[in-house]
Amino acid sequence: MQASTPNSMANCVTIGEHNLIDMTMQVQMTILKGGCGGIGFRGNYDGSFYFFELCRDGSYTLRAFSPSNGSGKILAQGTSPAIRKEVGETNTVAITGKGSNIAGYVNAQQACHVIDGTDYNTYNNELGLRAIANANPTEVVFKDATVWRL
Repeated sequence: MQASTPNSMANCVTIGEHNLIDMTMQVQMTILKGGCGGIGFRGNYDGSFYFFELCRDGSYTLRAFSPSNGSGKILAQGTSPAIRKEVGETNTVAITGKGSNIAGYVNAQQACHVIDGTDYNTYNNELGLRAIANANPTEVVFKDATVWRL
C-alpha cells in the first residue's frame, strides 16, 4: 500500500462488520519507505473512526476522527522502545476495543490505554489498514491480519 502525496493516507480494503464493537485486530506491518502506518477501527459511514498509527521514528498515536476534526483528536501519543524503526523491519501491531476501553500494542507490549467516552454503539465498526505520507511518500506492507470478537 502506498501513500505518495504529503499529508495523505492510503486505505486498504475495509472490513465491515456490525458486531465488532468489542474486538482485537492484529497485523504484521512493515514500512518499506516513508513514515507511518496503522489500523483504523470502529469506523462509521459518516467518516468517524479511530486510528492507531506507528511511525519509523518510534512514535505512536491513537486518534479519534470525525467529520468535524480533520486531523483527529489525539487520545494518546508517545514513543515505545518496542517499535522496530529500521526500514523493512516488521512490527506486530494490535488494537483492542472493549466498551470505552481502547488499548494499542506493539510487538506484544502495551503502548497505550485510554478510556474514551465516545458513543461507540453508534459506529458501524468497520476496520481497515492505512499508510500515511506525512512529509514523504510512504509504502507499507501488511500481512496476516487477524480479528477476534471479545
